[in-house]
Amino acid sequence: MKRILKKTIVLICLTALILTYLPLISSASSAEAEWNGRTPLQSGTAYIINEQVSLSSDLIIPDGVILTVNDGGKLMLTSGMKLTIRGNLIVRGSLEIRRANVDVRRGGALWVLGSVLQYPDTTVNVIDGRVDIRAGGELTSSGNISIFSLGTFSNAGEITTTGRSVITATGAIENTVSGSIIIHGAVTITPSGSVLSFGVFWVARNGDVVNHGTFKLGGDSRIVGTGSFRTALRGLFIDNDEDIAEPPEVRLPHPFEKMTAMILENEPRVELRGIDVSFWQGDIDWARVADSGRVDFVMLRAARGHINSDRPMIEDTRFREYIEGALANGLDVGVYFYSYARSVEDARREAEFLIEVIRGYELTYPVVFDIEDPIHERMSMELITAMTEAFFEVLMNNGYFPMLYSYKYFLETKIDPRVLDTYAVWLAQWASRPTYERPFHIWQYTDKGRIPGINGDVDLNISYINFPEVLRRHGLNNLR
Repeated sequence: MKRILKKTIVLICLTALILTYLPLISSASSAEAEWNGRTPLQSGTAYIINEQVSLSSDLIIPDGVILTVNDGGKLMLTSGMKLTIRGNLIVRGSLEIRRANVDVRRGGALWVLGSVLQYPDTTVNVIDGRVDIRAGGELTSSGNISIFSLGTFSNAGEITTTGRSVITATGAIENTVSGSIIIHGAVTITPSGSVLSFGVFWVARNGDVVNHGTFKLGGDSRIVGTGSFRTALRGLFIDNDEDIAEPPEVRLPHPFEKMTAMILENEPRVELRGIDVSFWQGDIDWARVADSGRVDFVMLRAARGHINSDRPMIEDTRFREYIEGALANGLDVGVYFYSYARSVEDARREAEFLIEVIRGYELTYPVVFDIEDPIHERMSMELITAMTEAFFEVLMNNGYFPMLYSYKYFLETKIDPRVLDTYAVWLAQWASRPTYERPFHIWQYTDKGRIPGINGDVDLNISYINFPEVLRRHGLNNLR
């Protein structure tokens, strides 16, 4: 009876996918406008590519556009360009991602019936859209694939990753009965990520899969191969929708695993005193600050985001003066970025800007995403969470240990709890004691502190983790 029920569920899922897909196929087949890569794409129009088209400048496929690469056709993405898919890109022929990044956005979909070849040092971000590898379709990846919390990645064809590929799933991966996924690289399923596999899931000899989320095997699906697969402490592995099973022991952890709060769980509790400052503090006598004996660490505002056309993204005007003064006087230093991001792309740009500002400095405390501005109070939890994950992804790809800063109410109402349980948290709650119920690692307890060497009030903090020792031990923040 259970087996009949499972087959029925699978059939229903496949039928739903087919019904979703068929309107696209019929629309694409009636396309009349052949596209040469130069003509602007107009919403409500279907385009086809019958030969080779090479793109070297950024392109957006708008909502309402269906662009089909026909059999025998090829679309090549080159020269550091970015392709943003908000409509539909159907690949019957071939797509080559050579020197480019691809973002699949809300309402957008990449449908693969032919072949997609992704080269090293490229990125495919499934942000809040969908990638669908259909039966007969093939994806070969040597780059990075990120499936964000609102993104879906479905496979009924064949996916092969090479040793240089990194897949990070915070959203959903679906592998149907006819699907085959062959892993030679690294895969991380984050706490909010999920994999549902009814087909082949092969972890090759050098492949490495770490599951912090939910990994389900349905039907007769099994994890096979001689590579490493592990479900982390808070992850869930379910075999055939019935039993919670123990997957094989891991050989090598995924490199991002040590950039989460997981490495802090068994660390001894300490109470180190710190301050956080920005240009508002004006002139600071760092020798007096250090000599006061009341400051163990400093969190410096390194930069802030784009406010408007008159106030673009900018480095804090005192940052370099402050960090050089603090380091010269033996203080441990971390940094934060005050965000004005309004989208996932904004958050990613902010993180990339921050990386360039802090590059080369010795940071022994985390690199912090400060999200608390009134503009964010009107945004959904889903968007705030996706922006946070995008910011952190850039940091982790560059070897920096991420931390999230905000005030208690914002953390409780605007961030997915699974993200809060995954990453280090710096809590702002000005009170005699904290009442925040989830784990946190630094507490900002007042904005009315007084420290010798600083004129006026300054924020005071307590760190419950000896971050300099932990980050050095794990080689994070590019410390040696």
